[in-house]
Amino acid sequence: MKLILAGPVPPPYGGIAVYLLQLLQNLQLAGVRCKVVDTGLTHNRRSWREVMRRLGNYLSNAAKVWRTSGDIVHCLTGGHRGIYAAGFLALAGRLSGKRVVFSFMTGDICRVIKQVGRVERAIIRFVIRLADKVIASNMDIQQSLLDMGLAPSAVIHLSNALPRVEQRRAALWPDGVREFFDSHHPIIVATGAFYPVYGLDIFIQAVAALPPSFSRVGLLLIIKEGSDQQYEAQVRDLLEEMRLSSQTLLVQNIPDVPTVVAHCDLFVRPTLTDGDSLSVREALMVGVPVVASNVGLRPNGVILFQAGSWRDLTIKMTEVLTSQRHGDSSRPKLALEGETNLRRLLEVYGQLIS
Repeated sequence: MKLILAGPVPPPYGGIAVYLLQLLQNLQLAGVRCKVVDTGLTHNRRSWREVMRRLGNYLSNAAKVWRTSGDIVHCLTGGHRGIYAAGFLALAGRLSGKRVVFSFMTGDICRVIKQVGRVERAIIRFVIRLADKVIASNMDIQQSLLDMGLAPSAVIHLSNALPRVEQRRAALWPDGVREFFDSHHPIIVATGAFYPVYGLDIFIQAVAALPPSFSRVGLLLIIKEGSDQQYEAQVRDLLEEMRLSSQTLLVQNIPDVPTVVAHCDLFVRPTLTDGDSLSVREALMVGVPVVASNVGLRPNGVILFQAGSWRDLTIKMTEVLTSQRHGDSSRPKLALEGETNLRRLLEVYGQLIS
């Protein structure tokens, strides 16, 4: 079996990019020959020059899919622009005799399907129907795809859990992180980007409202590249306003997030929408308790708070930090889920080429 895996290749280390690496490693261990087409774009400027650059990137990647020998093209995508990028790849795959699989990994696809107009909705429906199989990372995404008119047999609900491939990366700690851990306690970590959907402003307000007994708290923000500059300024101003700047460490593009998260006391996922967050699963796998918004798919063991409510987040964080709750009990179930998902994915590939 020859597979073309299309998605963003890190850096930056966003959720889909990390999933691509994990999937690639697991498939190679399973004996699947893989080629990777990097669809990652980090710029977010709105200009005609940027539109033309993106179009050129789409066409270039489509040409790579056309030229590359393979049985299946598996496109990993998330939001609005990702659908169009996947469309070019799928069309090239179809015209060159390959089977096509889409994985919709983030909850943004649900918002896109609801908000676009009739013409764009028709285009998105055409793109999605280019795939032989469409994988949805949560039930909301699955229902949105069915609402687009896809046949139930074409849509598969499969979470983003995969077996974790252990690697030794002790030397990859970012500068200043160890020193930050030594001078603050507890350490609360969140991952994301400077976009409103990640809810970093909610997280900061919630931490500022923690009881005085947590006066030495440290906020570790692991941020991927690319940002909404206005929102980034808002977050930085809020840190100053809440007097948390000196207690916050901001780092970018950590190659192995779980290694760092394993030394934290609490992981928080304050997103306003979500698919099936890999960072949540990674935190649970390394035994760190997780508080996350009640959106998207959350694995067993996650403590939920009302999305958008910093007050509820403060309450849940306080409960977890004072009870010293740990996430170890979720490890066996998460590991089994990852193995089951990989086996199911290999079955889907096998069925498509048989």
